[in-house]
Amino acid sequence: DLEAQAASARASGREAPPLRGGPGMPPGERRLEDAGDAPAAAYASFQGTERLVVPHPHRLPLLITFCIHMVTAFGMVFLNLLQVFLIKSLVGGKFSCMQGAIDQYGAWAGVLVLVVLSMLSACACFGVIFVFAPVAAGSGSPENKGWLNGSQEMAGIFTWRNMLVRATATVFSNTSGFPAGREGPTVTMGSNLAFCLTDLVSTWYVRRRIGDMTSDERAAALGSDEDLAATILERERFQAAKRNACIVGGACGMTMIFDSPIGGIVYMFEEVGAISWGADLTFYAFIATVLADVAMRFLLNAMGSDMKEWVIFQVDTDVQAGDAYAWSWKDVPIFLVLALVIGPLSALHTHLCLEVGSIRQKVIRRFQRQTLAKVIEGLLFAALCALVATLVALMGGCNRYDSYQDVDDGLEFVRFTCEDEDQYNPVASLLVTTSEAAMKLLITREAPDFREGYFDIGNLVLAFLAYTALNISLTGIPVPSGSFTGTMLIGGFIGRAVGIQVETSTDGSFAKPGVYAMMGSAAMLCGFKRMSMAVVLFIAECGNDWELIPPLMICVLASLGISRIFLKNGFDEEQIARKGITFLHAEPDKSLYGHIASEFVDGSRATLPPRAAVEDVRRLLQDSGACDSIPVVGEDRLCVGLTTPARLRSALALLDGAGAGRSDGRRREMAESLVASGTWASSGRVLNLEFLLDRSPYKVDEDMPAPRVYTLFAKLGISCACVVSLRGEYRGVISRNSLSRVAGRLHQ
Repeated sequence: DLEAQAASARASGREAPPLRGGPGMPPGERRLEDAGDAPAAAYASFQGTERLVVPHPHRLPLLITFCIHMVTAFGMVFLNLLQVFLIKSLVGGKFSCMQGAIDQYGAWAGVLVLVVLSMLSACACFGVIFVFAPVAAGSGSPENKGWLNGSQEMAGIFTWRNMLVRATATVFSNTSGFPAGREGPTVTMGSNLAFCLTDLVSTWYVRRRIGDMTSDERAAALGSDEDLAATILERERFQAAKRNACIVGGACGMTMIFDSPIGGIVYMFEEVGAISWGADLTFYAFIATVLADVAMRFLLNAMGSDMKEWVIFQVDTDVQAGDAYAWSWKDVPIFLVLALVIGPLSALHTHLCLEVGSIRQKVIRRFQRQTLAKVIEGLLFAALCALVATLVALMGGCNRYDSYQDVDDGLEFVRFTCEDEDQYNPVASLLVTTSEAAMKLLITREAPDFREGYFDIGNLVLAFLAYTALNISLTGIPVPSGSFTGTMLIGGFIGRAVGIQVETSTDGSFAKPGVYAMMGSAAMLCGFKRMSMAVVLFIAECGNDWELIPPLMICVLASLGISRIFLKNGFDEEQIARKGITFLHAEPDKSLYGHIASEFVDGSRATLPPRAAVEDVRRLLQDSGACDSIPVVGEDRLCVGLTTPARLRSALALLDGAGAGRSDGRRREMAESLVASGTWASSGRVLNLEFLLDRSPYKVDEDMPAPRVYTLFAKLGISCACVVSLRGEYRGVISRNSLSRVAGRLHQ
């Protein structure tokens, strides 16, 4: 049929449709954007050809895709290993200096040393961020989630510089003693690394397929539709490959933090949803996460270390030996009550975090030098964290190691102001340390006498109040920090306190306090992140006991269900909405019913005619901002197609080079073909856009119900669609940005 259409057009004297090598995309446009100087040769070889090519879907070669994901996995292993080693070394050095000052000069000298060292680490963190990459401030989780959801503008955060700056700043952030972990930045770094690798390899692949082809190879390609379609792949069509790679990179990051490959995969699955998850992606994510975990174990073994020393992990030796069970059915009612109490608390915690961040932004805007104000505030907050932790720890008293039979070597206790080497301060062991070390202490089940335990309820209450207040106050401080471990720690305080109370009030046949701590962590975390399966897997992995899965699922179900009553969205979703990041949920909200497509038209989109003056094109590009598609509309008000700013800039660059005499004969020939006949020598040249168009954009009727339009964007992942009347006349463009913005306003 396509060949017949072309023959009919030639017979009637009309201009044959442009050559197509993809979904409605002429080859000339692909050469323009793909390879800089390479387009001339590629376009010249196809110009004048009457063959119409069957649309060819994007597909990077299997070997290239596999290599990208494997390099991402090993790259994240190296990055994570380096980060953890630096954090352990710097934090250990900081606390050693503090302990030395306490032993020699007294408690207040140690407090002063800790405050100064924390401020120095925070200063290094802010210096790296604001000097090299201000966009690296924060965890990057909302931006990463927006990109994975289809937001094109968020791709700008993924650069080599941003990744390295975020990695460096994360080390200093954790060294400073901020009450947070490194999960969010690590996931973002994994996505960033995968994005950069895919962009690098796909660009090389396209240039190799197009720019390095000899004339004989181009002639041979013309004889095969399949080969021809393979040579006209353009960089724009690799967005899906980049997103898949970003998902794999994020899964590798979470795998190494919790030593849980399956947990990493499930975490990213819950982040992006089933709509963006293909069958091939599961296979690649599985291989990458397994290789990352195995490689990490191998390197640590070669260094004489153990994987469990680097992750949140504790073993119940009684359960492992088969002498006891981690829980019994009489614990379930208490687990359920614990989850029902923590569910509303998680919603309150999330709400307070968001409010603190909002208030902090409003206050910062009042300052003329906002960057300086942020740095000063961050330094003062680092000092506050150190001061609060040490002052509260002074109330903790001292306990002796010899009151217990086998203290696990994986646990880290802080002596602080205790005089004897065999003593430790229980509150300092929870506050004057890292979040991961404190979490290990909370979930441990190795103490033989649980009527005393490592901590009493008073110690846990003090630590809970101090840490929760600091964790909430951290929101809005421009440091790369994760909330995963911090939220687990808050729930763990409550759970362990309940477990101690149960043990001291009963005959000791109930679950150990460490199990209650894990139930509290799961209940708190699921309400904050609005995740279920990933939370269960991670906590079960931390306890190294899959028998914990049933009670964990019960706690997650109860907590997540009741927290939704008090707060509809989780922390990341609220951050996405407040930052104005384009995000579409899987299903349309009920507020969209009764509205039609014309209400969502992006009024900021300017249009171009099929033959546009070069100066008009330049002017539009200056004013187009972040628009990713530009409609081309004829005199009859029919939408001819869509083009992109990148294609137009490539075309203008080619024209400028030819006009200045910097192009060879082939490039000049191509440049002349882009200009409407008779205008090449004139000062008011007219650009022929027919070779730069996507002639088959998505089109929706102006009266189409809004929920149907929303579903089209959300489930097909398209970025824009033309709105037309019943007669096909152009009415405007709906973009993901305009759809998300109007849908959010209607929802409010």
